Amino acid sequence: PNIIIGSSFSEIGFMDFIINVLPCIFFFCVPTALVLNLYVFRYFFQGKMPDIEADQLKKTYPIYDQPRLLIAGTVAVFVILLFFLHPIHHKDTAWIALFGAFITMAFTNPHDVQDALRNYVEWDVMLFFAGLFVLV
Repeated sequence: PNIIIGSSFSEIGFMDFIINVLPCIFFFCVPTALVLNLYVFRYFFQGKMPDIEADQLKKTYPIYDQPRLLIAGTVAVFVILLFFLHPIHHKDTAWIALFGAFITMAFTNPHDVQDALRNYVEWDVMLFFAGLFVLV
């Protein structure tokens, strides 16, 4: 819904949205970050921080496909950069996002994408949101 509302105003771009939302971000995020840092430093100086073993985390949560992760991360950074360069190229953000999704799918193995679409996408949730956006 926010995309629908935001795209109905042709004179408001992505950077205008960021500039108008930035005070709220600072208002909420800066105090939250300070409080979280206070708790982290308190645990750190009292010695109650749990030891995190990087090797154990790598064994528990392995990265199964390093090249695909690199491709998806690179495309995501590129898409976010294009979002912020909207005042220069004047392309709609939806087209940039679709382009990024297309590039990610084009450079990955199509059999892996088909497997992910069959087994890991919750289609009932996707159809719910599609119906919601059609309704709005």
